[in-house]
Parts: sequence; C-alpha cells; structure tokens
Amino acid sequence: MVIIESVGRDQLVVELTDMHQSENRRASSPVITTLILVSIAIGLAIVIAFWSSGAIVVFQKTEKVDMILSVEPGVQPGTFRFVIQMRNFGTRDATLKGIYLNGEPFLGPNITGFFVSSQDVNQMVPNSITLPIGTVSSIEAELGPKYQAGQALEVLLVTESGSQIRKVIYLQ
Repeated sequence: MVIIESVGRDQLVVELTDMHQSENRRASSPVITTLILVSIAIGLAIVIAFWSSGAIVVFQKTEKVDMILSVEPGVQPGTFRFVIQMRNFGTRDATLKGIYLNGEPFLGPNITGFFVSSQDVNQMVPNSITLPIGTVSSIEAELGPKYQAGQALEVLLVTESGSQIRKVIYLQ
C-alpha cells in the first residue's frame, strides 16, 4: 500500500507499507527445502519397500490353521479310527474347502463313517468347514480296508484363501 502525505508546501513524503508486514517474515533457505523433500522421498521409498516385501502383512488379517492327527484301531477288524483336530491360530476365520488323504478327496469309498465336531456344533458331511478364530474342530472317520497297518497317510487341508496344510501319520 502506498501512502502519500503532504508535509509541507513543496515536500511530499511517500511511505510504502505492506499490510502483512513481510519484512518480519523470512523465506526458508533452498538447502532446508531440499532436505525436507529428500527426507519425504526416502520415507515413502521405505514404506513402499516394506509393503512390497510383505512386511506389512502383520497389519492384515490372516488365517493360520494347525492340525493334530491321531489314529487307533477301528470298530471293525482291519479298519482304523482316524481323527483330525484343527485349530485356527490366525486373526480371521478360516474356511476349509478341501480335505485330501494321500492326494484323494477325503470323502471317498474307503471312508466308512464320518463325523465333524466344530465348537460343540455337530455337522454331517458339510461342503465346507468353518474354523472360527481360536476354536478347535475335529473330524473323525472310519478308514476302510484299503488302508493297511504301516501305511503312511498324508493329510492335506486346503482353505478358501489357498493355504495348504500338510501332515503325515503312519497307521499302526
């Protein structure tokens, strides 16, 4: 803003003033500005590197299923009672979409009996089994005469998210 005052007959006083009084404020130096921009760029690069390497998985919900296998002689001679106990240690519910014995679907012709117990809710032959967080579920089956003592059984659980859990037990 320009203020012109008349002081005397032939004298004019001209004052230049700024409404924001910029003479009291100073701009940041180019060195400081460059350091700030470089540190922001490095911080973003670190975050992107962690994200792409999977280190941020800690913040995502995961399913972690563990199983315990047990086998004992069955009711009929030459058969076995087979039990799979499963527990979800993850941070979200897990749903099993497939159970396999030695590479074949679990519910085959050599399974003579089948029983599922999940958190005190008994089910008959489900299409899928949901494992809530922290709960224990079990599957009991009677293995038919195809299975012999000393034979290895590989159990494969496949979840909806694609996780595969494998364990092996020997029939005795």
